[in-house]
Amino acid sequence: MKEIERIADQLKRAVEGEAWHGPSLNRPMAGGHTPWEIALHIGAWLAAVRRRLGGQAVELSPEPEEDWAPVGDATEAAWEQARAGINGEYRKLLETVRGLSEDGLGRIVAGRDYSMAFMLDGVIQHTLYHTGQIAVLTKATNDARRELLRHTLATLGYRGGKALRGAPPGFADFRAGGTSRTAGQILSHLGDLLDWGLSIAKGKEAWREGEPLPWEQGAERFFAALGALDAQLASAAPLGASTEKLFQGPIADALTHVGQIALLRRLAGAPVRGESYFRSDIVVGRVGPEQSAPRREFD
Repeated sequence: MKEIERIADQLKRAVEGEAWHGPSLNRPMAGGHTPWEIALHIGAWLAAVRRRLGGQAVELSPEPEEDWAPVGDATEAAWEQARAGINGEYRKLLETVRGLSEDGLGRIVAGRDYSMAFMLDGVIQHTLYHTGQIAVLTKATNDARRELLRHTLATLGYRGGKALRGAPPGFADFRAGGTSRTAGQILSHLGDLLDWGLSIAKGKEAWREGEPLPWEQGAERFFAALGALDAQLASAAPLGASTEKLFQGPIADALTHVGQIALLRRLAGAPVRGESYFRSDIVVGRVGPEQSAPRREFD
């Protein structure tokens, strides 16, 4: 492989990786840079090196914030635009590198005491270093978000289990009014929601509406579906949607419907005791019917 081809290949490997996909604004460490800020820094240096290859004596001054540019409009559209701009700079640099001659690699960079080849190796190492940072920051953020979502599922298991346990005979057919859902229908819908959430998490979204089951079987289905979704979140498999989307859709809906079942219990004359859920022993991963005893209940 010729030296030009080697450099172009290394540049391609440095930029066309997975580090660019994920949350862009999170700052897990106080005083550290966000993935977006790091990405802009990478883009600035790709552009500077390209201009230096063209013979310009380029300096990136910290004063006008050329080296570490601030994030302006912090929207998803702006992030996509920033990524497109960085990718454009990379493409321009790659084209410039491929247009160099082997002899040109030995030329001294304007205003510097090192060669073009040395500079290109440096920008590749610089890009790899910072894309590695982006990947680490993204993983740390995603892990924390998954953990919070799993805690929400554990909360759903705790509250749901309390609403389902000890339901009076015939409660599955109880409803608040003539056109409202029965408790059994709501419980069935809970299972549907969690199955839907699992399909979204796996990247194969599908809605399937099940038939209401006898109360105990419906409860078993609820906990089985909850456990399957929690296991998916606990795995290393990539999610088919963001944790925010999973929360705002199936999981928030499920929490609402658990509240409806608790309300129907009260209307049916078999109320669920109130509890200070702030003090409850809710643990990530505990999503089955076996839950800790309440720490502070009240009527």
